[in-house]
Amino acid sequence: MKKVLLLLIVFLQLQTTYAQYDNVWILALSRYDTVLRTTTPVGVTIDFNGSNGPTVLPDFPKGFRAQEAAANICDASGQLLFSTEGDTVWDRNRNRMPNGGGLTGIPSSMPGQNATYSASQGALIVPVINNPYQYYVFSLTDNAISVLYLGGRNGELYYSVVDMRLNNGLGDVVSGKKGIFMGSGYYNEAMAGVAGTNCNFWLVLSTYDTATNASRLYHAYEITEEGVNLTPVISDVGSGRAKAAAGNGDVGRIVFSPNGKNMVRTRAQQGKFPLQLFDFDGATGVVSNTVNLDTTTHVNGYLGASFSPDNSKLYAVKPSESAPGNNEGGLYQFDLSDTSQTAMINSKILVDRNWRTGWSDVRLAPDGKLYYNKLDDLFLKSITRPNRKGLLCKPEMTTLRMKNHNQDQYSNNFLNVLPILYPDTIYTTNDEIILCAKDGSLNLEAEDGFFLTEWEDGSTDSVRTITEAGTYWLKQANHCHYKMTTFIVKKIAPDPVITVDEFWLGTTEAFDTYQWLLNGNIIDGATERYYDVRENGDYTVIVTRNGCADTSALYRVENTSINDVSGSKATFTVYPNPAWDMLYVRGADVAKLKVFSLDGRTLKEADGTSVAVSGLAPGTYFLHIVGKDGAVMATTRFAKAE
Repeated sequence: MKKVLLLLIVFLQLQTTYAQYDNVWILALSRYDTVLRTTTPVGVTIDFNGSNGPTVLPDFPKGFRAQEAAANICDASGQLLFSTEGDTVWDRNRNRMPNGGGLTGIPSSMPGQNATYSASQGALIVPVINNPYQYYVFSLTDNAISVLYLGGRNGELYYSVVDMRLNNGLGDVVSGKKGIFMGSGYYNEAMAGVAGTNCNFWLVLSTYDTATNASRLYHAYEITEEGVNLTPVISDVGSGRAKAAAGNGDVGRIVFSPNGKNMVRTRAQQGKFPLQLFDFDGATGVVSNTVNLDTTTHVNGYLGASFSPDNSKLYAVKPSESAPGNNEGGLYQFDLSDTSQTAMINSKILVDRNWRTGWSDVRLAPDGKLYYNKLDDLFLKSITRPNRKGLLCKPEMTTLRMKNHNQDQYSNNFLNVLPILYPDTIYTTNDEIILCAKDGSLNLEAEDGFFLTEWEDGSTDSVRTITEAGTYWLKQANHCHYKMTTFIVKKIAPDPVITVDEFWLGTTEAFDTYQWLLNGNIIDGATERYYDVRENGDYTVIVTRNGCADTSALYRVENTSINDVSGSKATFTVYPNPAWDMLYVRGADVAKLKVFSLDGRTLKEADGTSVAVSGLAPGTYFLHIVGKDGAVMATTRFAKAE
């Protein structure tokens, strides 16, 4: 039970590294001066780290120019690392990184704006797999700014790499890894990331089919440990609209469910388009199985969308139509628990109605709630129980006060959702690792490919040197796996002791292997537990047990004839005594051996100088040594061992 509890604590701590990445939000606002008739970028920070719920702070990156595009990332403790709107990167102190400007390389001729200024999802941050210090920043240029003010360039996709080890730990864009061009023609400003199923991410965008001039193609770029694959997986699915005229983008979002299995595509402005739900394959990057959740003929379609934490509900924002008296706009819920298309369509319910301006977004937060904004409202609203059906989801109308001036206006959307790999768990046990006492120490080695390594004593080295038996734990993590390894170490000390039984040397206990030596030299063939001594000298034996070797103390033999048997004609040596399987006689003219019981019964006979005694019961017996003339040359006793 204690071991299970320890493992639980270890992995809860490791999960914290991945769970806090979204704890700080940068929310862009713009303030309109009615006198000067100018718009000034302002903004706030929403901090979800407090135990009493989120707080709003008047803290905003200096020079943050974003009407819509925004993304940021936090560290393991939930503190901000950096922010971006796709064109510039700001550090945690809200200062621009030294090499953090001009990520798209596109200069802007419109004051206060840049190439990603009004892209719905123009910025996205994705961790570099198995590098805890680096992050990709993906930048997608928006339609209106690109076409009208940047010389006709539109829908261009770039990526850069931020390394948090640079600039004294505040991070910076890596030299030579800024503004790397990936593709173009992404007219609709929608870009989202999702974790795959094989230690990978997918970057998904929608584009136009050049044959039909309709936005129904989806490009999925795979991101692996090797880097960004610049050849996308293309899916032709769903329905789309004709390519917009210059300055009129296909506004909308791509949003993934928390489990990465579903994708929703929203479209708003300039046409009547369905809210579309798709399946997504995290192994292949393929988008498939279109479900048109809402095909009503409203003008403005849907804009923001988010799934519930348990993936069972979809929330989508429908902006109001411009016609007087229209009250169709609001936040809608769709129940996806019944996967039939009819059931999902019929589950539509309005949970917050009549948004007059309506250009709003909805997003899942670290506290498990959904938050949504309205351009003309002082408060950020929330869905406190988003997994519940219908109005049981409990909308709250005045969750957080966001603005201090009535002239302040929200950005159209929240931060783009940062995809995250939630590692699987691998348990391994290395049973009975042997520590040889003679060696004194043993090195336990951590597996390569993990950026977090910690032993049970708190050390973080890749090699752990131990000198005692015991159970040792190693926890490791990368973006894809948690690994818990248990090392069970046994200390082995063979310590052989030589025994003497007449002409036989042996050991007090059994070992795996033996090698006898005489005067320090190996005796050929002497590799059994017992050795028949045939000459005087200094004997030792090398033994092994479970791979550990040791050498006995020296035993000196000075008289090999003390066990000789004297007969009428010659002297004989009988061995081993006691005997296990065979009994041998050394001497001249031996023709036959006979074994008798103590009461004189003949039990065994054998020609030559050996007789098998394995079938005898343990005890004492007589041996007759018979010569070639048939006469008994000598008689002696021997013991049959167990």
